[in-house]
Amino acid sequence: MLNKEFITPSCHKQLPYRQYSKDVSRRTCLHYEGVSRYIENFVGSGDDLFTWALEKSHELMAEGVVPIDPPRGRFLELVARMTRPKRILEIGSGAGYSALWLLKGSAKTARLDVMEINPTVAREFEQVMKKAGYWEQIRVHSGPALEVLPRLKGLYDCVFIDADKDEYPDYLRYAVRLTRPNASYSQTIYSGEVLC
Repeated sequence: MLNKEFITPSCHKQLPYRQYSKDVSRRTCLHYEGVSRYIENFVGSGDDLFTWALEKSHELMAEGVVPIDPPRGRFLELVARMTRPKRILEIGSGAGYSALWLLKGSAKTARLDVMEINPTVAREFEQVMKKAGYWEQIRVHSGPALEVLPRLKGLYDCVFIDADKDEYPDYLRYAVRLTRPNASYSQTIYSGEVLC
């Protein structure tokens, strides 16, 4: 059963907007963390490879990487299992944790194009993908996503966006141009802890 302290309490306090907003955001985060742990108890967090990749992701937080959690990873796997993408585009690689989930649910011959601006993060991504046996299915594009996206050719079946949040509208415009009809899109938004 979900611990009651994680259920969002009543929001009927009369607080100044800034303080109210901060209070609601804190409660939303606590609520999300509780729900996330609750879901993880049911769906699990993957095998040792996934645990190792998630640890690598946490080590890269100083480089600006904000890893998704296991329930979000399972959600990506579910989306991939339902759509069986053959060609995936990921904007922002992290250590490869989200890529592992996407590829786990995808067709065995799926190809992944990933963009990463940070060379340190890209090296860790490569290490994880080689250990997982996916490296031959991956093409890493180095540089700012908004410089790489206009050069991409062909159509994708699935797009996962987890990069500079200020540029999300631009990423999405390119993603729509680069995808087949009925493609799946997923993005992380950490300010409100939402996965769309």
